[in-house]
Amino acid sequence: RLAAVELKAVEHAGFLLDQLKERDAQLQRQAARISLLTEREEELSEEIAALKEADRKRTKAHQAAKKKLEAAVKEAKAAQHTLLLLQSAQGREAGEAKKVGEDEYKRGREDGERQGRMLARAQLER
Repeated sequence: RLAAVELKAVEHAGFLLDQLKERDAQLQRQAARISLLTEREEELSEEIAALKEADRKRTKAHQAAKKKLEAAVKEAKAAQHTLLLLQSAQGREAGEAKKVGEDEYKRGREDGERQGRMLARAQLER
């Protein structure tokens, strides 16, 4: 009877040992999975950091391009304003030249009429 109890105790100890081995294998599989997940987390953290750096550079380049565009627009507006001033000045000069030309034409015509009258008088007097 003692041998039967010892046999049961040995069998139970074997059963417990098998359970421990199975639990140890489960824990090793979980540890391997945790290790893989930790590696993946590190990879993703590196990818996130790289993406953030790329986004920062893109934002910086976008801001620089925006400033250049704003400066170009400002320069174009200034050039347009200068062009309008030049066109206005040219228009005034053309108007003044036309007025001077018209005044000279009138004076020439008046002088011609005056000389024609003087010649006509002179001929009449003769």
